Amino acid sequence: DTVDELLRFGHNFTRFVDYNKIYTHASSVTGMRSYLIEAHMDEILDRAVQSGGIRIKYQPLWSVKEQRFDSAEAVIALSDEIYGEIDPDLLISAAEESGLIVRLGDRLIKEVFAFAAQEDPNKTGFSRIYIRLSVNQCMQMDITDKIWEQREKYRITSDRIGFAIRESAYENMSSVFDENLRKLSVQGYRIVLDGFGRGYTNMRRLLDMPIKAVRLVREDVDGMAELRALFRQHGGELLDGLFRV
Repeated sequence: DTVDELLRFGHNFTRFVDYNKIYTHASSVTGMRSYLIEAHMDEILDRAVQSGGIRIKYQPLWSVKEQRFDSAEAVIALSDEIYGEIDPDLLISAAEESGLIVRLGDRLIKEVFAFAAQEDPNKTGFSRIYIRLSVNQCMQMDITDKIWEQREKYRITSDRIGFAIRESAYENMSSVFDENLRKLSVQGYRIVLDGFGRGYTNMRRLLDMPIKAVRLVREDVDGMAELRALFRQHGGELLDGLFRV
């Protein structure tokens, strides 16, 4: 009778629904679902910790140069018994606010190194697996020690593991944050800046960062074609206005 019940028993929906009596749009239900998940996120995280519902998924990454999936990113995933699959970005955001992100991050690091030690890159095709580091993790004094411990335990070379940092994380950068990333870079790990172009990073600051590559958001890349077309059509006017300014 309520939205909660509809969402919880949605897998049985087709068994009892009378399609002639549906008076709402799917977008309304999915929007309510997102609202309910955010409102009950603390409960969802508590259940996940108690039941062990958090797992690690490996998302393949496409190489434009190689024209194949040559690496993967480890992603924290959660399937809740009430709300089903939880959006990874929402999960990470909530974990950061609650302080749980450090525990989740430590688990992610351990599982990725263990996975890399067991899997043959020639079979999986993944030459490198990326781990996303949160701001809270990068602010830990012992984060590089934890990573080194797993490296020694599983005898994994640094070229098998990479780390991804969101561009927005650099807005909160401190000396500890910067030192940790530089240590990882010196140890041979590839560090990439994720979501480049959506924050406040300029080229000068980018060159000062200990990173090897940047990732662009797909929507931004798609928009470049429109930008190029616009410039070809009105480029002269734009340049003339620029010089006048």
